[in-house]
Amino acid sequence: MGDGTTKDRNTPVNVKGLNSGIVGISVGWYHTCALTDTGGVKCWGRNSFGELGNGATADSEFPVDVIEPASDFLDVKVGDVTTCARTRAGDLKCWGWSGNDGNGLLIPASAGCHPVDLMSDGCSRPALMTGLSDSIAAISFGLDDACILTKSGTMRCWGSNLYGELGDGTTIKRPFPGIVMKL
Repeated sequence: MGDGTTKDRNTPVNVKGLNSGIVGISVGWYHTCALTDTGGVKCWGRNSFGELGNGATADSEFPVDVIEPASDFLDVKVGDVTTCARTRAGDLKCWGWSGNDGNGLLIPASAGCHPVDLMSDGCSRPALMTGLSDSIAAISFGLDDACILTKSGTMRCWGSNLYGELGDGTTIKRPFPGIVMKL
């Protein structure tokens, strides 16, 4: 709940330290992230795969700062055990689950999660997704998949693709953003 406890609540509670300055929020199964009006990201909840982006894997009952300049982000989206954020420069940075067994959203192989950052098969700090030819306009998550919309209007998706949700005409898992087929 972000209030410093692990108690279930059936009424709204204040999130510890986030009384003002929040311009966006994204909620996943086990963690939540908030975008601040200064472009910082704060996350809380489960952190088994580094999905809070604070360089650790310990869970947090209250918001912690994502390791990144506090003015870098324009948007943040949370998946099951992965988080991605759009930067002011139009890039995409992701953290959290980086495995490839389909049990969570994949951090693309192009994200550059260095071995020093790997903790419990995840990136515990933001990793830049490389190889994209255009700036990111929007991001969206499903349970095991994600898509980005570039500023030139191209949609690219990656993840499990079990039901063809990546739009590439296959059901083959894609560990990096692929272009959605045109009709």
